[in-house]
Amino acid sequence: MEKIKEVREVYKKIAILGVGNIGFSLFSAFRSFYLIFFLNKFTTSKTHIGILMSIISFVGIVIPPIIGIISDKMRKILRGRKYLIIFSLLLFILALLRLEHTKDVYNLYINLLLVSIFFYSAFAPFQSLVPDLIPKNFFATATGITNFTSYFAQGLYVILVLLSHSEFLRFLIIYIGVILSALSLLLLTEDPQNFKKPDIDFNYFKGKTWIKLFSLQWLIWYGISSVSSFLLLFFRDALSASLKDYILALGFFGIISWLSTIPIGYIADKHSKGKITAIGLGLFAISSFLFSQSSRLIHIYPTLIIYGISSSILMIVPYSLLLSYIPKEKAGSFVGINNLVISTAQVVSYFLSGLIIDYGSYQVNFLQGTIASALALLILKRINNSS
Repeated sequence: MEKIKEVREVYKKIAILGVGNIGFSLFSAFRSFYLIFFLNKFTTSKTHIGILMSIISFVGIVIPPIIGIISDKMRKILRGRKYLIIFSLLLFILALLRLEHTKDVYNLYINLLLVSIFFYSAFAPFQSLVPDLIPKNFFATATGITNFTSYFAQGLYVILVLLSHSEFLRFLIIYIGVILSALSLLLLTEDPQNFKKPDIDFNYFKGKTWIKLFSLQWLIWYGISSVSSFLLLFFRDALSASLKDYILALGFFGIISWLSTIPIGYIADKHSKGKITAIGLGLFAISSFLFSQSSRLIHIYPTLIIYGISSSILMIVPYSLLLSYIPKEKAGSFVGINNLVISTAQVVSYFLSGLIIDYGSYQVNFLQGTIASALALLILKRINNSS
């Protein structure tokens, strides 16, 4: 009976984290599916767009490790991390309001920078809540459920954005989601009595296992970013997709990704995370290659099935594998370093993808996903052999 009560409490926390993730997910949808068109109003150069998109990722290199250490040190004083997250979310809303009313490229750079700083100031400590509050044998399930709500929120955002001609509504949806996230976090119970004083020792990160884990994350996110960042412009420019085509293709991808998240998380908690990650990398390599060979929109749909399933695996399982190595008292620091790794991969990917598309083609760019997946598989093999 006590065991059932503990499991219910775990799922209650996971549910709150799922709702808390909605605001971050809506901004991620904005970043993935609308930001590129928003930036396209200021410049038509793919290289320039890549540089502008890299601002968010560049901030993601600097802010998460710093805010991670701060949240580790202050969580006993603040009785957890949630109040720091909520405060950052309120500042994020104000920065997003400035971005919405941007009139020129100069202010575009400044406002993107402010949005990025406050986004990561909230998101980095939010990610630390999983290793803080959830038992290790529920990590993949927790990540799967939060991604389930994430894909639902992102899918809803994309559909509303594509159907709406109102610029205001495209930002208003994010404001509502962020407020909902902040309110849900107030319901979260954190017990500061269980917090140990953090002992920040960066030598801990120098072990070979950590180098392999972070290298794996870097390659996965480089591959994902190289494929996803310009996929919508590929639909429009190379495949001459209409608005209806956008909605159908993105809706199809969203449903595949959404439905696969919870079973993937559950299976990963019961079986080898390394083997499931390998399957995800293999499928992602195939989907990236198929995108590179696509010349008609009808060819995209079988590829989107493989791409959707592989993306869900790579968003959930490698991260839960990394979380299983994290000591609870160092959660903020480790998650911050992981965000740094991911953001570095995105910065490099956005810039190189813009150059490749400007001077080559979309199809050549997609091959980066296949190459990155192959290299990640080699590193994963070394991780499995050493664990």
